[in-house]
Amino acid sequence: MPESKRRNQRVWPAVEASALPVYDLLGQERLAHDALNQLNQSRRLLSQMVAGCFSRLFNGLSCQMDYAPFHTRLMSEVASDGQLLWVQATNQHGRQAWLAISAPHLYRLAILFFGGSPLQQDQTINVKAATETEQRLLLRLAQHQLDILSDLLGEPEDRWELNLVGSEALPLSQIWLCSEGTLLLGEHDSQFWIWWPFASKEMLALDGPAPASLGEQMCAALPAVPVRLRVVLSEFTLSLGELQQLQTGDLLPLEMAEPAPALIGHQSCFTGRLAERNGALVYQVASLIHARRETNNDE
Repeated sequence: MPESKRRNQRVWPAVEASALPVYDLLGQERLAHDALNQLNQSRRLLSQMVAGCFSRLFNGLSCQMDYAPFHTRLMSEVASDGQLLWVQATNQHGRQAWLAISAPHLYRLAILFFGGSPLQQDQTINVKAATETEQRLLLRLAQHQLDILSDLLGEPEDRWELNLVGSEALPLSQIWLCSEGTLLLGEHDSQFWIWWPFASKEMLALDGPAPASLGEQMCAALPAVPVRLRVVLSEFTLSLGELQQLQTGDLLPLEMAEPAPALIGHQSCFTGRLAERNGALVYQVASLIHARRETNNDE
């Protein structure tokens, strides 16, 4: 479809709309930017180190590991999947990390761990619960990944205590840094999710009961929203004729406003004056301007 016609569309097909990027309404991606960068810079090395560790664990079996780019995600998006098995990891600092894998994928990994070869029909087998042996394998797989990731991020003291939990224990309202991992052992692939915690100064400031409604979530996110502040020191008017006659080297007189307003967009939020501090020019806030909503008492 031509780009000009696409822009004039009033309705986009669902197939195309599903590929559009999600707008970061609550600022989650912005708050997690630094943590995501650090994780994704370590992603390739993490894949290589985990692949080497798992190759030894699975008796030298050819192993490839690939972690998709980390992004912010809520567990509520996948919590309804009844086949997912969840590992909760807690360190001595009270931080949590999580790992999830489907029961059929863990079943195939257990067969490979004991030297077997999963049959083609095993890829779609409906496994309702993991055996005790499979649970121990899952905890071991999670332990290796979390220890390697902690070391890569410079957190060698973060040793994790692991437990298998049900979906009812998931922190559904909390934001996590999530990546989907694909493990290829020989000719058999398995997928799982790793959920890593992050804490920025902005997120720590928002700690407390999780907001229930979208409005409450937006109000909680507002203090961390960045704004562009514009200080207006001088303004004057020129005619178009005067503007056309300007030449390099011409002087324009500046009449400094006193007090000088500071604006966000077109909204004045406070006034101030120029001052000097340690030999540098600074702007000293003189008065705050609070926008007030006027109501008509006659209505």
